[in-house]
Amino acid sequence: MSDYIDRGLRRSRRPMLPHAGVVCKDDDGRFARFSMRIEDEVITEVGFQASPCVTLVAYCEVAAEWVTGQTLPAAARRLRPADLSGELPLVPEAKRARALLASQALVATIVAGMLE
Repeated sequence: MSDYIDRGLRRSRRPMLPHAGVVCKDDDGRFARFSMRIEDEVITEVGFQASPCVTLVAYCEVAAEWVTGQTLPAAARRLRPADLSGELPLVPEAKRARALLASQALVATIVAGMLE
């Protein structure tokens, strides 16, 4: 998990990319927002901004890695919260809902990209 956190913290410091999604928040005020570069309907690069929660950052990084190189429809199908949560099995049960926030934010960005 520490590798995802490290890569995610680096990725989250980069400037937003051309196709930016909406900010999604959970009931506790944590937020995630993704952006992406799309070329020929393929996601070539993904960025994000997120609350300073290492679990959320790790889930956002996993999601970003999963969809890079995918078409928009394939990426949307790939982001099931249960699959994302299962990728980091050491996350305590109480923090696994952050996978839902990460997937909602990225799917919102993908849908926005499909509509452009």
